[in-house]
Amino acid sequence: MQNLPKKTRSKLLLVAISLGIGCLLAFALAEFSCRLLGFGGGIVYESELYRTAAAPLAYELVPGYAGNSYRSKVTVSADGFRRTGAEGERPIACVGDSCTFGMGVDDTDAWPAQLAGIADTATINAGICGYNLTQCRAVIEDKLLPLGPAAVIIGINPNDLEPAYAFDGQYIVFPKARKSLPIPGKRLLRAHSHFYQFAALRYRALVNRFSNAPVIADPDAVLADGMRPDLSAIKAACDAAGVPLICVLICFKNAHLSALCEELGIAISNGMYEAEDMLPDSHPNPEGHRKIATAAAELLSRSKSN
Repeated sequence: MQNLPKKTRSKLLLVAISLGIGCLLAFALAEFSCRLLGFGGGIVYESELYRTAAAPLAYELVPGYAGNSYRSKVTVSADGFRRTGAEGERPIACVGDSCTFGMGVDDTDAWPAQLAGIADTATINAGICGYNLTQCRAVIEDKLLPLGPAAVIIGINPNDLEPAYAFDGQYIVFPKARKSLPIPGKRLLRAHSHFYQFAALRYRALVNRFSNAPVIADPDAVLADGMRPDLSAIKAACDAAGVPLICVLICFKNAHLSALCEELGIAISNGMYEAEDMLPDSHPNPEGHRKIATAAAELLSRSKSN
C-alpha cells in the first residue's frame, strides 16, 4: 500500500470511506424500515426482564420487573409471573411460551388475563418467551402445583420440541444447533437491532430449509411422539395433586396430538385465530389472544361440568 503513488492511495482511501458510509446508510435504512413495518421488534430480547435460573429452565422472569418490553407494558409479580390483574386464591394456572406470555401485547391483553374476565376466575400467566415443553413441565411441577391451582392450562405450539434457548447473563439467545456467522458486535445487535433480529430469523429459516435434514413422512406424528414423555409426566403430576390438566393448541391442529391427549385423559382444544389477529411477527394480537382465551374458557367450563 505504501509503495503506491500518493494519488492512488488517496483514491483507495476515499473508496473505502465511501463504501463504509454506504454500508452504514444501508444498515440505517434497513433498521428504519424494520422498525417502521414492525419486523424484528418482537424478538429484541430485553436485558432487564430475565435472570439466570437452574436447569432445565436456563432463565426466568425477574420478580418485580415493571417496564416496557417487546413494545408493550410488562409487569412481573413477586412470584416471577407476568401479572394478569386477576390474581387470587385457587387460580387457573396458564403456562406456555411467548404466545402465552403475550409477546407484543400489554399484561391485560394476554390470553391468561383475558381468560380471567371471560371465566370470572383468578389466573396466573406463567408463560415465558422461548420456553419449550420440557421447561413448561418444570414450571408446572416446581412452581405452579405447589400453589394449589384450580386447573393447569398449557398453551402448546408446534415448536415446543425445539432446543431450549441459552442465556448469556444478559439476553436469551438462539440455541447454537449450528455454527453461527462471525458478526462483529453481535451482542449489541442482538439486543438493539430490529434488522439484525429479522435477518437472523430469515437466515435460520433458510439454513433449515436447505439443510440435508431427512424428510419427515408424518411430522404431526413425530411431534405427538416427541411430546408424549413430558405430557405424560405433567398429567401424572397434576393427577397426584388433584388438579385438572387442559391443553390448548395455539393456532394449529394435530390429530395425533389430540389422540395422545385423549389417551392420557387430557382435555384438549384448538385456539385458532386468523391472519388479521396477528402482529407483524406472527404472534397473536389482543383479538388473537381473546380467541385463545375463549377456547380455553369453553374447555374449562366443559371440564368442570364433567
